[in-house]
Amino acid sequence: MSSLEHLVNTCEPASFGRGNENVYDESYRKAGKLSSDSFQPMLGMNTILSVLDVIRDRLLGGSEENKSIRAELYNLNIYGEGSFFKAHVDTPRGEDMFGSLVIFYPTKHEGGTLVLRKNKKEWSFDSSKVLADDQEHQVGYVALYSDVEHEVLPVTSGHRISITYNLYFDHTLASSLPIPLSSALMANTFKSTLEELLRDSSFLSHGGYLGVALEYAYPSHTSAGRDLSTLERCLKGVDADVMKACKDLGLETSLWTIIDWESSEQKLACKGIVPKYESGTFGDGDDLHRWLFDNFDAKELRTTNYDSGILVAWVKPLPEDRWDKQTFIGYGNEYHPDYAYYTVCLLVQVGKPGERNIV
Repeated sequence: MSSLEHLVNTCEPASFGRGNENVYDESYRKAGKLSSDSFQPMLGMNTILSVLDVIRDRLLGGSEENKSIRAELYNLNIYGEGSFFKAHVDTPRGEDMFGSLVIFYPTKHEGGTLVLRKNKKEWSFDSSKVLADDQEHQVGYVALYSDVEHEVLPVTSGHRISITYNLYFDHTLASSLPIPLSSALMANTFKSTLEELLRDSSFLSHGGYLGVALEYAYPSHTSAGRDLSTLERCLKGVDADVMKACKDLGLETSLWTIIDWESSEQKLACKGIVPKYESGTFGDGDDLHRWLFDNFDAKELRTTNYDSGILVAWVKPLPEDRWDKQTFIGYGNEYHPDYAYYTVCLLVQVGKPGERNIV
């Protein structure tokens, strides 16, 4: 029996995450796997560290000087003839997990292209072609954020073998790496544009807030009942760049939850926390809003200078597909299910002209 045959026979059927469960369903995913305690990859630590350096430069925003990352071996996957994995988004394996690193071995196979999709854009990595002419000891790799949709197209022949590392922010280490120049330039471009906007006395002439939708999804940090302080240190890419640029200008910048209640046309904002609706009932009218005002110091979002609440000028509007739903029991003449939708964004406080002490 060859080493490849032995590896194939040793693998167990691969599951996938659905909510908080691991599910086996070969109509959705057909592949073999070995968990991390069942094998030892033949890759040197220097190789992994070199890849992490590239990931930190290319994948993460350079606005966090001490942002360090670590890779934890997760599993080995084998996709034989007829194997596939339909489009999905990874289930985060911890609060600080932000992505995955997939390393491909140069085994002979056809098909099995990895397809990535984000914001209506699509990328593909065909390991059968990329590694076809490579030397024996060369590998390929792809790093992606946890909220990037991806799928493995069917393998038509041979065996596609890969190992996956989960990528985490490591807040216990201080990175000695400098800020990547490419990311720093992105942050400086936003910063200079914002400075110019703030010097315009007609912009938010009575003061208010800049609203910035997050570019990336952070499901483990933005679930109901969560304090958003841990999310701030785990922002990635352009989200981290925007946060740092605003703070560098001396602007108070925080994460807020925006709540859209089906029974009201008025959206509310809560600073630093995702409210969780406790089991119980809320009456008609403004009972839910009053509960948010009383317990979370909620603010009404307004669009003119003459309404109550806080005025927000959206420099990046909230996406329609990034709202989570909470269900609770309301009542009028009888009990009925009611719904509120929420999303998390950055709000940047801006003073009136003359009160903007731009650093």
